[in-house]
Amino acid sequence: MRRLYTAQRRAGADPETTLLIADRWRWGGFLFPLLWALWNRHWLAALGLGALAFGLGALGEAGLGALAALAEGAVRLIVGFEGAALARLDRRLRGWREEGAVLAWDDDDAEARWFGARAQDAPSSPQSGPHSSPSRRIEPVIRGPWGPREEAPT
Repeated sequence: MRRLYTAQRRAGADPETTLLIADRWRWGGFLFPLLWALWNRHWLAALGLGALAFGLGALGEAGLGALAALAEGAVRLIVGFEGAALARLDRRLRGWREEGAVLAWDDDDAEARWFGARAQDAPSSPQSGPHSSPSRRIEPVIRGPWGPREEAPT
């Protein structure tokens, strides 16, 4: 099954430092949300999950254990499904920026597709500068269930 990978890089950093984040289910985030957030250094999310766990524990002690269990299950599902979004948000708050996206079978395929497309986009002449227009501009390709979506030329 192919996955969507988003590429992020620090502003002004070397393109080789691009980080590809897979948009996939996070088992660690589902099974142990608070520990997963701490392990991945998502400090604000860990603080929120800790406060939520404390609140759900108090709700269970107040005799609403079924409601607390339902809410905890919902939180676990959200963290499991949206772990990649949390990772992207965390990087964005730390000064990283999104460069684009690529659809690939695995991590190695994603790197090959991403850096391969960037190598084709690299200027081949030393005369290229900020005011020169490249002959071809590669847009990130996002494929949906109905095939590739063509971007309008810019």
